[in-house]
Amino acid sequence: MGYVILKECISKINIPITIVNWNTCLKNNLHLSLKKRILTAFEETPLIKFINESNKLVQRIHQQNGFLVPDLFVAVGLTHRSIIKNVKKANIKNVVISGDLRGHVEYEEDPKGSLDLVYEVDTELMSKIIVDTIKPWELFFLETFENAFMKAKPFTVSNKSKINYEY
Repeated sequence: MGYVILKECISKINIPITIVNWNTCLKNNLHLSLKKRILTAFEETPLIKFINESNKLVQRIHQQNGFLVPDLFVAVGLTHRSIIKNVKKANIKNVVISGDLRGHVEYEEDPKGSLDLVYEVDTELMSKIIVDTIKPWELFFLETFENAFMKAKPFTVSNKSKINYEY
């Protein structure tokens, strides 16, 4: 469905579309040093509880050569275009419809292509932007986590499939 919307609707509008390809995300992991920077920036706070190896999200994104964070490339790239280092024009060639790569899009380079395909991201600059952005929000995060997670009682699901949250 996303492919149809992109190809049939969005790509026909004459606006630039930038795509961070999955392969680019795999090749441009955030350096493991980012974790050290975050730990240093927040070493005195309980936020560290959410950034250690026991955190399920951290386990999922942790790769041998860094952190796999495709959503962050898109989010940070929208507001800080300077992290994008290598872009080429391309068109959609195919969408994989089955197997392990189901949903992945294959592109072909084309100087007259309708998409800007990102091949490289400045992960050092991105790491700095992330830490610099998070640091001023430290108190907000702490209050939010304490109120939402630390004080909440486990929720129950009733027999009518309604979720009842208890605080």
